Amino acid sequence: MTPVKQACLLASLVMLSAHPAAHASLFREAASAADSRQFDRAERLLRDWLKTHVGDKEAHLLLGKVLMRQGRRAEALAEFDELLNKRPQNPYYLLAKAETLINDGRPQEALPLLKLARSVKPSKEEIWRLQLTALLEAGGEDRRLQAAAILKEAKYRFPSAKWDELDVSKQSVAALEETRQPFPSAKWNELDTDKQYVPTEAKIDRQPEYPQPVMALKLAMEVRWRPGLGTQVVERPPSQPPKPPATTEEPVAAEGPKPETKFTEVEVGFSYDRLDNDYDPWQASYITANRQFNENSSAYATLRQSRKFGLVDKEIWAGYYTRPIENWNANIEGSFSPTHKTQARWSLYGQLGHTFDNGIGASLGVRHSVYDLAANNSGGLILERYFGSFRAVASTWKSRLDIGGDWVDSHQLQTEYYYGDGNYVGVSYSTGREVYVGWNLAPQVDDSHSWTLSGSHWVNNNWAATYQFVHNVQGEWYTRRGINVGIRHRF
Repeated sequence: MTPVKQACLLASLVMLSAHPAAHASLFREAASAADSRQFDRAERLLRDWLKTHVGDKEAHLLLGKVLMRQGRRAEALAEFDELLNKRPQNPYYLLAKAETLINDGRPQEALPLLKLARSVKPSKEEIWRLQLTALLEAGGEDRRLQAAAILKEAKYRFPSAKWDELDVSKQSVAALEETRQPFPSAKWNELDTDKQYVPTEAKIDRQPEYPQPVMALKLAMEVRWRPGLGTQVVERPPSQPPKPPATTEEPVAAEGPKPETKFTEVEVGFSYDRLDNDYDPWQASYITANRQFNENSSAYATLRQSRKFGLVDKEIWAGYYTRPIENWNANIEGSFSPTHKTQARWSLYGQLGHTFDNGIGASLGVRHSVYDLAANNSGGLILERYFGSFRAVASTWKSRLDIGGDWVDSHQLQTEYYYGDGNYVGVSYSTGREVYVGWNLAPQVDDSHSWTLSGSHWVNNNWAATYQFVHNVQGEWYTRRGINVGIRHRF
């Protein structure tokens, strides 16, 4: 073989070894070794893999589990801590660290991790089982009572699962050893992600770090129809967050709906507002339908009739929400009013959002609304952050009428607390100069300040109540105090 051919062959071998497909078999071999309980070999293969794939989070997760199975818990905890530093609310990292702590005889330290993991991903049965184990091993009457409440809810959520072995009134710690299942039987290649692993450096976390965005459309509809927004050209649509975490460490009044990826909800409600300065009260009624197609897409529509300044308007809203790729979401929405006296003749809204690490999200939204006497353009920036069971949002909006005038600014701060599964209560404050439709039916700019208290509560698996109270000072024109109540049913 000539020197030229030898050089070409060597270059081909180097390129082949650097290709991801060549390394894929190495990770699969490591996962197979772990599946076969050949932990020493699995560790060696994983460390070889990580030499060329340093950022592979799934490989680090599997390595931590292998180290834990070898009894090297300190090293395993170091792997999980490194992962949690980057993704502090990832339920799979939390679960792995909690398992290690329990095996190390430190169930008390595992409890807050499992509480957070369950709030982030309540649909994962293994988290519930391990939390019950941790509570019972931690000991004490208070922990046993908490375990009893969680076990009751677990039986409701997972009726086909076997929970008899976790009888908290009789079960001892020793008997729980056989039911702990720190590693689900022989499913290493899936790594608890419910999907077959395909090695790649660009996409490592298959399961979303936060719960699915089922609640996003609920929040959008609930805030959309709050009494104050119906009178304004500029609306401050909420960002489209993933479903916020819910906590049920103590028994809750309502269990909420079971975790589902496909469902339909219908809500009917009405609002009533009193205005000063001799204005007649406002009234409105609506019906809203929301269809959840899967964990990444939803569609919704609302029919609404309102009476303001003695004039009756009818309007329809429809929108679609999607998460086309990981960490990105989009929302498009349109409205039409055949009467368009105090409402826009038509409007179109679009929003694009991105979710970052640590529960931080950012979205940009733009709206174009057409009235009889003018059109309005507006745009806004929404920033949000989840921490524990709370969500905080700050948004700023600019708007301008096409008939002239300067751009005006408005701002909003809101915070929400989530409890149970699907229940929340929130407070918001907005201030600034906004475009609104007054008694003369002409879009105009004026100062506006509003306080709003809103929430929803599931009374059982299929029925929920929604509510909202608003206090709005609209320049020198009027002060408005209103209430909105609704009943929601899930099919």
